[in-house]
Amino acid sequence: MRHRLPIRAIAALVLVTASGTISVGGRDVTSVPVEELRRDIGYVIQQVGLFPHRTIAQNIATVPKLLRWSKPEITERVEELVDLVGRMAREGFTVTGRKVTIP
Repeated sequence: MRHRLPIRAIAALVLVTASGTISVGGRDVTSVPVEELRRDIGYVIQQVGLFPHRTIAQNIATVPKLLRWSKPEITERVEELVDLVGRMAREGFTVTGRKVTIP
């Protein structure tokens, strides 16, 4: 668990009580609302946070829809991310848990 702490702290999934600050984009993460912080760093919803009755594309589109992006913006982003994942799979990248293995 200790090796995941920095990522979890950046995404505000755990409260860090040690001295010092964590900054993203020049802003202290504790001074930014959690939802805004996660949107700005590209937080990815995984496993239990996904909707099993929806397609991959529909799951990807969830947050952009909540942010009221236009339909063309949502479509473009979904296509971009689906293409990226497809390329990673074709090139032999594997994702297991929180680890990406590069060929």
